[in-house]
Amino acid sequence: MSMTEKKFGECLMLYGAAIENWPEEIQAEAIQATHQSAISALMIEQRYFEQLLRDHDVIEPANPWLADRIINAAASRASRVSVTAWLQEVLTFMLPRPAFAFAAVLAIGIVIGFSLPAEYNATPAPFEDAAL
Repeated sequence: MSMTEKKFGECLMLYGAAIENWPEEIQAEAIQATHQSAISALMIEQRYFEQLLRDHDVIEPANPWLADRIINAAASRASRVSVTAWLQEVLTFMLPRPAFAFAAVLAIGIVIGFSLPAEYNATPAPFEDAAL
């Protein structure tokens, strides 16, 4: 099975441009995929980026686990969405207040208008002796 450009790009970001540092089960696929022009271009770009990082002083974090702690904290916060917050977000009518007030009054008027019995019809009956 051939490695897709997307999968190759993900592995490139995870493991770097040196394919020999990649997991052994995907190394053969990765080497075969480098024969494609788009993937070859990704590889060249990643090598250039890594060389750029090597040429400049990059400050390493004081705690090597800091990045993992930040990523784990962000992931745990994203997964803790309360049901009430989700329902409020889903059920919130996104109209500005004046528009919402107008729509509510209009809806109430329509409901009242259709619920009135026929004898409250506002149209007056025509006069029989209108010939004056």
